[in-house]
Amino acid sequence: MFIRVTPETAVYDLDEIKDVVDLLDLIGSDTALRRVTVGGGAYAGPCPWCGGTDRFVVRPQGRASEAPCWWCRQCTGEKPQSCLDYVMRRDGLDLSAAASYLAGMYHLEPIEDPRDIAAAKRDRERAREEARRLEAIERRARSAQSLQDPEHGPYDGDAQGAALMSEPLALADLAARGIELDVAMAYQLGATRRFVAGSRVPALSIPWRAGGETVAVQYRFLEAVKGRYQWHPGTAAELWNADELTRRRDSAVLVVEGALKALTVISAGIDSVVAVSNKQGAPRVVGENQAALAAYERVYILLDPDARAEARTAALTIPNSRIVELPEKVDDWLVRLGMDVEPLLCALRYARRP
Repeated sequence: MFIRVTPETAVYDLDEIKDVVDLLDLIGSDTALRRVTVGGGAYAGPCPWCGGTDRFVVRPQGRASEAPCWWCRQCTGEKPQSCLDYVMRRDGLDLSAAASYLAGMYHLEPIEDPRDIAAAKRDRERAREEARRLEAIERRARSAQSLQDPEHGPYDGDAQGAALMSEPLALADLAARGIELDVAMAYQLGATRRFVAGSRVPALSIPWRAGGETVAVQYRFLEAVKGRYQWHPGTAAELWNADELTRRRDSAVLVVEGALKALTVISAGIDSVVAVSNKQGAPRVVGENQAALAAYERVYILLDPDARAEARTAALTIPNSRIVELPEKVDDWLVRLGMDVEPLLCALRYARRP
C-alpha cells in the first residue's frame, strides 16, 4: 500500500514505514513500557490516553508475519494498530501527514514509481524470512551448548530413558494421557528428578529434537509444584518433532499445543504431528517453519480451546492451513472417547480457514 502526500510531492510506501519505525522508541517517550514476555515479544504499560497500568501493549517485532503493532485493551480493543495509527491519534494528523512525519524522522526516500512497491515488499518478506531462519539457528545452537553445560548438569537422555521404566508416577501419567509406552520410548521420553524449592521432584523429560539431535528439553513435574513445566536451563522452545516436516510421511500435518498432547494423538494413530510449547509462541514458531509447512496439502492448527486468537494468527501465515476447534483439549477428548480416532478425523474434515 502507498500514499501520495500531496499531488505535487512524494509517494511513500506505508508498509516500509511500518517495518522501519522503532515502536519502542516512538511510544516509549510517551509512556513507561516494561517487557512482559521472554525475549521481548511484548511490552506493556499505561495507555497514553486512558491510563491504567498495563492495558497498553506494544509488540515491536509484530506477530508472525504481521508488522510491528500496538493496542490498548480499552481504547482500541485487541485490534492491532500501526505506528501510523499512533502518530495520527497522538498528534491529530491525517494519514498523509503521519506518513510524511515518520518518513522524515527515519529518512525514508519517496517512491519514484508506485510499481516499485511490489518488488520492495517481496524483498522485505524475503529479508524477514531469512532473519527468522537465522534467529532459529542461533537459538538452536545456544540450546545445544546449554545441554552440555556442567554448571546446569548436562542432559543425559539415555539415563533418563532408562529411568522412565522405574518411575511409577511417570508411567501412570503416560497411561492417564493415553500415551503408549512404545510411543514414549520411540520419541525418547525419560524420567528424572529436578530440584524445586530445595527438594528433588520427579518429572518427565521431553526432548525437542531437530536434525536428528536434541535441541531443547522440557520437564513436566509429576507432583504438585508451582509451574508444572520447566525448560532445561538455557534451552529454547522449538517445534516439537520438527523432523516430521522433513520426513513428510503424510500429505497433511497437525500442529497441536504441547508435546504430550502430540504424543496422545500419535498413540491414537495419527503420526504426522508437530507441537508448539504454548499458545503465545504458536504464531512465531509456525511462521519460522512456514516454508516446510506450506509444502503439505493441508496443515491443521489444533490448539487448546482458549487459544482461538493465536490459532487464527498462526493459520494466516500458511495458505493451506485449517483451524480445528474441539470442545476440550485434544488429549482429554481422545482419552474421554477411549482413544477412538474417528471423531478427530471427522473434526479435521470440517476444519475451516481463518
